[in-house]
Amino acid sequence: RHFRLADGSGEFAGTTWGMVGVMNADHRMNATNTNAGGWAATEMRDFLNETVFPELPVWFRQLCRTVQVLSSIGETKASIAISEDKLMLYSFSEQHGRTDVPYCDEVDPEAEEMRFPLATDLAAITKYRYNGAGEASIYFYRSPEATNSTEFIVKYGSGSYNRYKGGQRGGVSWLCCM
Repeated sequence: RHFRLADGSGEFAGTTWGMVGVMNADHRMNATNTNAGGWAATEMRDFLNETVFPELPVWFRQLCRTVQVLSSIGETKASIAISEDKLMLYSFSEQHGRTDVPYCDEVDPEAEEMRFPLATDLAAITKYRYNGAGEASIYFYRSPEATNSTEFIVKYGSGSYNRYKGGQRGGVSWLCCM
């Protein structure tokens, strides 16, 4: 009970699944250093839903549900956009439990929990390349940095979080709902 189904029923998807590691190839959020429009307007969103998703096994694609994904619209604005996606990135609040605006608003107010239950500490949300067998990796959150119009929040391999410009390349660890 975290992401609402995009079918208009108001129901939540049954489960949310996330990658154990990060994809082996880095990707950027946008072609330029901007967070304008937030997740809903990113090149990363298009890449995941139009390039990565169709390459997944048929049986897996058939299990994935289209859900409503909330995210700040960026550019230091607190407004939230809703996109409809099969694949998405984690939000900052889903892994760090941030309750300040706009981060808290990137989680449905009726979700069972803001922070995913497995995101217990920084070690639990550290992701590694090569299905967990490689080095700890930086990876993007779908959350735009709230203090500027050029960056998105990233999780560092060392455990902390920081931010990357929209045009910088970073790790990709996606979620889907079933």
